[in-house]
Amino acid sequence: MTLRISPSGAELLHFCGVAFERRYVMKDRRWAHTVPQTVGKAVHLAARVDLETKRAKGVTISDDAIPDLAADAFERQWEGEPPDINEDDGYGSTTSSVKGAAKDHAIELELMHHAQIARAVKPKLVECKVEHSLPGYPFDIMGIVDLTEEDDHVRDLKTRARTPRAEDVANSIQASMYPFIIEQETGAKVPRFTLDVLVKTKTPKLVQISAKPGDWSHLYQRFDRMAQVVESGAFLPADPGHWKCSEKFCEYWDDCPFGRARRTAFALDNPW
Repeated sequence: MTLRISPSGAELLHFCGVAFERRYVMKDRRWAHTVPQTVGKAVHLAARVDLETKRAKGVTISDDAIPDLAADAFERQWEGEPPDINEDDGYGSTTSSVKGAAKDHAIELELMHHAQIARAVKPKLVECKVEHSLPGYPFDIMGIVDLTEEDDHVRDLKTRARTPRAEDVANSIQASMYPFIIEQETGAKVPRFTLDVLVKTKTPKLVQISAKPGDWSHLYQRFDRMAQVVESGAFLPADPGHWKCSEKFCEYWDDCPFGRARRTAFALDNPW
């Protein structure tokens, strides 16, 4: 059966082939649930409603309705996928304090999205699923584009704890794959890709980084290498020091031979 790989799947193959194999080849679809992810998903849910309203009616939801919209989205996300509590996330230590602080954070970020993004854009498509078949490759590519504007400008929304670097966005797999799929499937030329990042600093801020899609030769070269790995089954584990190879960020940590089992088998003689 042909695999269907998203930009995040392509990134996962780069980070950790073992996790990629578990999710895409073995269909072991489990997910890590962190509080920052819960906040991000809640913001996406609220932003989608705001943008859909703008697309349908030409105006966004009223300003005073946004806090309740974001709070409801957060509650649905929290109850549907209760996150793991981790003090390192910066929301507190008890479930009640973490939930309250995280909800406030989601409301604050959605208010910023509403004021600085939703009001300014002209939505053509909101959270649109796109797919493209790659003849001769052992996988197809797909994804969900957060927002396509009337001029075919593609935008993706992220919530982050730190400000991203412009070069990381311009060189990201996502910035190439989404415009590529849209161009191949619709014939529309994507003028640019923009990452809208809601950053959780002491005073939250919006960072917007744009990149203009180039030719697709580098993307096909990546597809070629991905195909070699998939067809050979040579899925390498992540570097043990990579952030992905950790209990917090890997959903396969407990039963992966390169996760908890490897850490248990290896202990420092003189830790300090």
